[in-house]
Amino acid sequence: IPLLKIPEVVLRARQQINNQMTTLLPFPHLKETLTQLHQSGCRFGILTSNSKENVKLWLQQYGMADLFSFIHAESS
Repeated sequence: IPLLKIPEVVLRARQQINNQMTTLLPFPHLKETLTQLHQSGCRFGILTSNSKENVKLWLQQYGMADLFSFIHAESS
């Protein structure tokens, strides 16, 4: 990819992720596994280059929002 086109490619990729966020499925048994670990005292956080809003939406959609102590989103 030519250097000058990278910002456009990144922007398009982020737009596609935003558009498809609600269709992304969790790994099988993820909720159950995280719930068991959470109940045994483990704490979880999310570090992501995705937007915080997308992550919150996805977690809420699959009933896992209360399993995470924090979400740190940073594009760089």
